[in-house]
Amino acid sequence: MSRTDVGQRFLQIGTDEPNSAGLWFIKADGKGQKDDVGKQTNGQPAMVIYTSSFDELYQQIRCNNVIVNVVPVNTPDYKYFHCLDLYGNEIIVVELKTS
Repeated sequence: MSRTDVGQRFLQIGTDEPNSAGLWFIKADGKGQKDDVGKQTNGQPAMVIYTSSFDELYQQIRCNNVIVNVVPVNTPDYKYFHCLDLYGNEIIVVELKTS
């Protein structure tokens, strides 16, 4: 957990490389923001996460009692599953297969 120069708390998920892709999870502040938690996506997936460690990530999610609402699907080109965050937002996890 980190803080911006104005004291806002956030959690960054990404690599340590400068200018790399990452996500900031910012705590809702105030009634308006708190009322909107869980409604940001209007029923659509909140994000897609790509991984090269699909099986390990799936096992970790299962061990942490995360709700999996689409069990792993394996195709010739990729595999994926869907799970829910703490607020019911859907997250899709995908591993692309390399040739």
